[in-house]
Amino acid sequence: MKTRLLIIIGIIASLAAVIATNQFASRNTSSHFNYVDTKPVTQDTYLDKTVSQWQDESFDSMMSYYDIHDDLFFEKLGALVIKNEMLNELNRQNISAVNPDFKAYPGMVLTSLPPHISFEAFVNGTDGNTYRLTGMTQLAKIDQPVHITKLQFFDTGVQLSSESILSKNNTIIIRDQDINESRVVPHNFVISGNKDIVVDFQNNNLMPIRIQGDAVG
Repeated sequence: MKTRLLIIIGIIASLAAVIATNQFASRNTSSHFNYVDTKPVTQDTYLDKTVSQWQDESFDSMMSYYDIHDDLFFEKLGALVIKNEMLNELNRQNISAVNPDFKAYPGMVLTSLPPHISFEAFVNGTDGNTYRLTGMTQLAKIDQPVHITKLQFFDTGVQLSSESILSKNNTIIIRDQDINESRVVPHNFVISGNKDIVVDFQNNNLMPIRIQGDAVG
């Protein structure tokens, strides 16, 4: 009797743990993401399918494409649907792109399956401004809203002090490479070093950066 009671208690505890875990995952996913379909406006395709056709595909069907094309499938599909929603958001904000055939670049990835993938694009408007567009996708859905930021550039004809340029003090700390590889592709900064601690780097951000060695004192 005692053994049977312990087994029943163990089963109830296991079920409670599963339910709590599912509720936690649901709360965290729903509070951070609002994935919806995007209204098709572009005629671009991926694997000969339009945005509308991909949105009609079942989950199992899209996962079968993943089995064939691996992670590149999610990236290319995401680029198609997020560009479509970026065009929608440009229209909502009455911004006309000089070249509407822009490219959306993948950024950080939350490595679930299917993954959450962030994208960004840069668009020159017919109003003379340049805009940065950012958004996120999962499968053929987009996380609303797409964010648009008007960029401001330094006037190269004006001599600026280094203090004003580096007011935010963006800093990179360089450490020895270990066995843990980065899970974010592409990197914001590409850094390589040799045994003499001579470092070459490429800054892909719009803002200047300051580099600080990882040293004591």
